[in-house]
Amino acid sequence: MKYSTKTWTRAAGVNRYAAAMRHVVLSPDEEVCYVSDLCHNFIYEIDAVTLRILHSYKVFNNPNTIEITKDGRFLFVSCRGPDNPKSYLLRSPENGRIYVIDTVKKEVVQEIDGGNQPTGLDLSPDDRYLAFSNFRDDSNFELYDVSDITGK
Repeated sequence: MKYSTKTWTRAAGVNRYAAAMRHVVLSPDEEVCYVSDLCHNFIYEIDAVTLRILHSYKVFNNPNTIEITKDGRFLFVSCRGPDNPKSYLLRSPENGRIYVIDTVKKEVVQEIDGGNQPTGLDLSPDDRYLAFSNFRDDSNFELYDVSDITGK
């Protein structure tokens, strides 16, 4: 949602039925934002001014945290995987995945096994390293050199 800070009223919004918007990142030029939808398993590329959805990327179950490279070229997405039928607080029946989306080509260019329920995710300041935690693998923390993807 976009609100006017002069009147504190809603100016525009993105509506997706029964969505669970989880995380938002802004492109370096501040023209586009990317939003993870935990319910529908999509990443939305949204015009930051009009709030119109420009592109949708289908990803694995329960996309959580997203991070964009400094140049805006690559978007990293942690997908928890399917919920355990008894509770999302229990181990997932299937490992999650980390997706790499090329925002210029508009496609997923790589997937990484994320362990059981990857949640937290971040890139190093120089875009060379990707770090993420997987919630149900003994609170495991993984670090990857992603310079072959980012070119850093």
